[in-house]
Amino acid sequence: MNTVFEDFSHDYVERYGDRYLTVFNDTDRRQDVSIAVEMVAAGEIPELVGGHAVRLTNGNVSLTLDPEDVAVLRMLDP
Repeated sequence: MNTVFEDFSHDYVERYGDRYLTVFNDTDRRQDVSIAVEMVAAGEIPELVGGHAVRLTNGNVSLTLDPEDVAVLRMLDP
């Protein structure tokens, strides 16, 4: 199971099941977002909207979102 902790002022994270996270930047400026997750594995996590991968390092996923942008992350298998 993946546990998500978020600490954002204008970025929203929703979890769908145990595999997907959506991250939404609700501002008019570019935002750097860091999400702490409890996962045993490390590596790259697919970002499905932009078609690239984001790095999972030391239990953190970091990404940059443009204004009003969304990312969909497919978390690693437990």
